[in-house]
Amino acid sequence: MAAPNLIRRIGSDAVAFIILGIETAYRGAIMSPAVPIEPYQHPLLSELPAQYWSWIWIGIGAATLAVAVKPRSRVALLAWSLVMALHVAFGVSLLMDSLTAADDYPALASVSYLTIPVLACWGISRKQEVTPPK
Repeated sequence: MAAPNLIRRIGSDAVAFIILGIETAYRGAIMSPAVPIEPYQHPLLSELPAQYWSWIWIGIGAATLAVAVKPRSRVALLAWSLVMALHVAFGVSLLMDSLTAADDYPALASVSYLTIPVLACWGISRKQEVTPPK
């Protein structure tokens, strides 16, 4: 009976916070000037430099990881809201940028940014037990 218990744990809200925390912090690390890749381009970088956005993403990602120990707390709700808002802001800004961009990159990237909060909200709001396969 170890498999049903493992499946229940994998489907928990805590695991959702861990996945989102890692993904969010990773996006922040990619924006960091310390990462030797092509300079990160995004419409919101005109509002704040990439280094600040990098720290914002990493900080919110770390906070999301931290609240995984108590995923149904008020602090977890705040971290969840910040993660969702950050993804939606970046997704919508890229989507709006796609209206004026010559290439398809902004529209394609916006799908990634916007799908994460949609799936995360859907998954964590199901309020039902993860049923093990029979």
